[in-house]
Amino acid sequence: MTPISQQEELVLTGKHAHVHIIRTGRIAAAAVAVVAIAATLTGCAGAEAVESDDANAIVYTIRNNQPVFDPSAPAVDGYIQDLLNGGGTVTVIVADGNPQTVASHDLDYDAANDVEAQKVRTQNVNALSAALTAAVADDPEADVLAALSRGADAVRDAAGAQRILMIDSGLSTAGAFSMTNGLLGSDPALVADYLAAAQALPDLTGITVTFYGLGETAGAQQPLDTAARNRLTALWAAVVDAAGGTLEVLSAPPVGADSEQAGLPFVSPVPVDAVAPPEGHLTISLQEEQVRFLPDTAQFADPTGADVVLAALAGAVVEQELTSVSVTGTTASTGNPDGERALALARATAVRDRLVSLGVPAAWFVSVEGLGADFPGYVDNWPGGVWDDDAARQNRQVTVTARH
Repeated sequence: MTPISQQEELVLTGKHAHVHIIRTGRIAAAAVAVVAIAATLTGCAGAEAVESDDANAIVYTIRNNQPVFDPSAPAVDGYIQDLLNGGGTVTVIVADGNPQTVASHDLDYDAANDVEAQKVRTQNVNALSAALTAAVADDPEADVLAALSRGADAVRDAAGAQRILMIDSGLSTAGAFSMTNGLLGSDPALVADYLAAAQALPDLTGITVTFYGLGETAGAQQPLDTAARNRLTALWAAVVDAAGGTLEVLSAPPVGADSEQAGLPFVSPVPVDAVAPPEGHLTISLQEEQVRFLPDTAQFADPTGADVVLAALAGAVVEQELTSVSVTGTTASTGNPDGERALALARATAVRDRLVSLGVPAAWFVSVEGLGADFPGYVDNWPGGVWDDDAARQNRQVTVTARH
């Protein structure tokens, strides 16, 4: 998302309610439809006060490769109506490549009469609808785990119930939980253990996470078959459990429109062709957020930080005796294929060597290769002949695959 300081801020105030909505210029560019929430407003006799210590977060994003989910669809409408009528706070978060909070709203009110109560509840409905309409991706890719973490930050200190509603496909393409290079086919328990050891999980203690739309796809994303959906659900269940939370999944199919619209940032498709290997399979893509190299070298920019991640990976490989390990490096396209392959190989070798020093037997490595910018899932980092740093960053990865 665009930094808050660079966005237009709109503050809507009323006698008993307030909302802070951060709007971006992406809405007009994407030409998205207004997101509407059905209002269930009940009358009251005389004064009415609604006050709660509950805290809610909604992760909702209009982005490529997933439907534009309808929050008024029957499967999720009841959840949102309970949220609106129950008071407390609600925070809306966008899950793009750089998740940000786009709105926060206080749902409590103290109305003197029925007319005023109806007015304030209508304001709450309109405010949340406006916030969801503003929840449009600004940055390429989707770091869904980081969005969940931001949601946890928003609700963690509440004295009442702490809930996060994830209206999302769950197909993460950035960050520590990126599924772009085979993680969807990995053993869920091994992935969760690795993320925990790498200190990549949010603290979800006492938080209930509810998913709506898990596995739903659109646009360039290949649809998920039953095996892929089950594996995706198992991955999120393992991650939420390892983080100390409780996972609920609303299984009714979402009602939404295809989100392939002009102006929305690129999102990499997640491969789903071979998604159900035997237990004891782990594929981890080490992106720049986890293991970063100095420009044009195979030298770790932050050796200490890299060791946290690589030690966690080495521990998972050794503990499960995953004795067949492959390491593959990829790079952005710079117009020098030979140099790209050499750099990718050098970085893959650096990762292999560090894993060996952290306890993985050298004999377990069956291949170390550098593909440069010629690999499945390459993101064009020269769109229209102009360098795209976000796409280049996505291409610079080292992927480790380990199995029995």
